[in-house]
Amino acid sequence: MSFSQLSAYEEIVGSAEIEELLALADGIKGISVTHVNSTSTGGGVVEILRSLVPLFRLVGIPCRWEVMQGTDKFFGTTKLFHNLLQGLSLKEGEKISEDMLDEYRRVNDENMKKVDLTSDVVIIHDPQPAALVRARGNNKWVWRCHIDLSSPDKRIWDF
Repeated sequence: MSFSQLSAYEEIVGSAEIEELLALADGIKGISVTHVNSTSTGGGVVEILRSLVPLFRLVGIPCRWEVMQGTDKFFGTTKLFHNLLQGLSLKEGEKISEDMLDEYRRVNDENMKKVDLTSDVVIIHDPQPAALVRARGNNKWVWRCHIDLSSPDKRIWDF
């Protein structure tokens, strides 16, 4: 089944829900949205955005999906952040160095120059692009975290 038409969703959710969705979208006509994450392949966020961005467009909301770029060191650092935010502990001999934190900041600073963050609403997905918020202007920003934050490592959470 193709979901390139809104009517394809009607078979699943019903016509009343589609009408409600269109009415809600009509209430924010003219508002543009940008989603930002760290990969265009693999993972749950990609699966969500692959469907959500076209759905926004189908209901008349201008929507973009930006993917930030990073180094192996950056992605290794953010994988450690990811694990620590989900409550895991550092392994023996493992540490969060100032160099790792600097790389995280540096890569996000580079992406501030490359990623279009001028939409009315910017939605940041997960920790990797979270530091892009430093580029925030008068637009609205949302951090959508897709991991369990019920017992985060305090050092990383505070960072």
